[in-house]
Amino acid sequence: MKTVYSLLYGMLFLLSSCGQLREQDEYNTVRTAVYTNSYDANGRLSKVVIKQQSRYLDKLGYLWEPVNVTVQRYNYPDIDTYIITETNDLFPNEISTTIIGETFEKSYTLKNNDTIKIHVRTYTDATKSKPLLERDKYKFSSFPIDDYEENVNTETLYYYDENGNQTQIIENDFNSGETIETHRFKDLQYEQAIKAIPKSKNKLKIICYSEETNADTTTTIYRVDNNISYYVKQYVDNGKTIKATFDENQKLQDKTTSYTADGLDIEIRELIDNENVLIDSTYCKGGKEVKYVNIFSGSKSVTTSEYDEKGNIILKIEKSKSDIKVSDEELDEMIQRCKESPKTVQ
Repeated sequence: MKTVYSLLYGMLFLLSSCGQLREQDEYNTVRTAVYTNSYDANGRLSKVVIKQQSRYLDKLGYLWEPVNVTVQRYNYPDIDTYIITETNDLFPNEISTTIIGETFEKSYTLKNNDTIKIHVRTYTDATKSKPLLERDKYKFSSFPIDDYEENVNTETLYYYDENGNQTQIIENDFNSGETIETHRFKDLQYEQAIKAIPKSKNKLKIICYSEETNADTTTTIYRVDNNISYYVKQYVDNGKTIKATFDENQKLQDKTTSYTADGLDIEIRELIDNENVLIDSTYCKGGKEVKYVNIFSGSKSVTTSEYDEKGNIILKIEKSKSDIKVSDEELDEMIQRCKESPKTVQ
């Protein structure tokens, strides 16, 4: 929840004193998070202490980021609800609280007793697969990376038919006062759809879609405001389930491959952005993510996770290699902060 300094450090991978990338086989940065879990008499989490630290490869060796300690405290007001209260030593004036129930999640952050961030999400049922409402309100500044600042104050409402198919989305931006209505229709022509929508002063977006099945391949064609916008094809190939998205020119945009091998549930996603390809690979065992690999435009990160006998995470290690470059001033600031505290995670 506290990401300002982590964002700075995370951007500054393997740099020399002149701000240039060194060519190394080693990973540029290694982030380690150690979780110490405490349980109550009922075997439920009562407290989690998270010690996080990153190290960055300099021409003379590794530079260590100061240890960042996060403490989470759990309590259980009823059988279906639990509350997590979180503090972080980098932000001593902030307290974050998350309330998780059977069909909802609510979180807010207080700074000097003022609410600075709100997030709410509700669902149709306990599977949490279909949202009913999303609410976000916060201000975000990326300083000191750049001068970008974002003020978010939005609400999104979702509607479904009796079969559980999504029929409408209403997006409210309370800062701009703009409301966007998205209406979804299956097996209906645009001309028919526009007549079925009540008159509204809001900005309208109409999505008409239809499905075609040929052998073991299902193709869904999406038309946005009477234009063919994209196609989604889903099929099984040698035991692997593949879902691919194509643009209006039938150029591949996104592909997800899911399968099971060596006791692992594996999902690989390829996202194509112009000439760049981002590849995400997730490896799960027993419903828990044990490995995650991200490759994009000359950078690579590998995250591994370990869990205790109760299924709660105890260790996460992320190793990254990147060609990101920053200014000499930003590099000097990072080096100075790293040298201020050489302590390592225990």
